Amino acid sequence: MSPKWPSGLWRRGAIYQYRTRMPVDLYGILGNSRIKRSLKTASLAVARRLVTTIASDVQRQLLGG
Repeated sequence: MSPKWPSGLWRRGAIYQYRTRMPVDLYGILGNSRIKRSLKTASLAVARRLVTTIASDVQRQLLGG
């Protein structure tokens, strides 16, 4: 059985990253349809811990708070 990956967690090469879609109304302002942040780790255990922190930081930035 494969491990359950948290939402937004992607592996690019050996490094994990957080990736999510940009809200449609912000496409024109920010010029991209996705937000990507490197987690700077090759460890799945570390990436699972970091992805929740990064996801909440991105949400806070998008909501302006």
